[in-house]
Amino acid sequence: MGTAARFDNVCDALDVATKFLAQCKADGMDLSSHAVVFDIDDTLSKACDEQHNPPLKLFWAMCGALGLHRHIITARPDGTLSNGICNRAATVSHLQSCGMADYDSMYLMPQCEFKTCRGNASAYKHAVRRQIIQAGKSGPLLLNVGDQWGDMAELTDRQYAARRRDYDSTATYLCGLDDTYVLGIKLPESD
Repeated sequence: MGTAARFDNVCDALDVATKFLAQCKADGMDLSSHAVVFDIDDTLSKACDEQHNPPLKLFWAMCGALGLHRHIITARPDGTLSNGICNRAATVSHLQSCGMADYDSMYLMPQCEFKTCRGNASAYKHAVRRQIIQAGKSGPLLLNVGDQWGDMAELTDRQYAARRRDYDSTATYLCGLDDTYVLGIKLPESD
């Protein structure tokens, strides 16, 4: 299932990822034909809180400045909330208010899948990453950023539980656990 390098500081992990992108560019790679995938909850939503995680917002901006396609995959259900508001519209509005409206695509989980996933959205996220690649919406996914192990790879419920048990939930990990991206940035889980 691949290895993971542990970092106690999100900034240190993002620095390594930034150096990776700089090396790709120095090697002549056209970054505008590649992509990065971000999760929303406890990932981009953290970046919205300038006091909590400003480096992640800077990383988002840097990926855009380098020309990487930015895709968002979230397990938020694509449906209507209990207050009658469309979840997609609320999510778009929230991202706009955070200055993160410039993305290439956003995928919310279909309501029928949301009802059956039991908190493990890894199969859905893996399938969408594969769909992005196959549809040619961008080149290979260079980076994948999220706060859950299920953001990093398609995991069974047992594998998901083992990852949560065996790794420090307060640390950041750089990993390559899935064939749909090159480098994963697994952020600390929220309390």
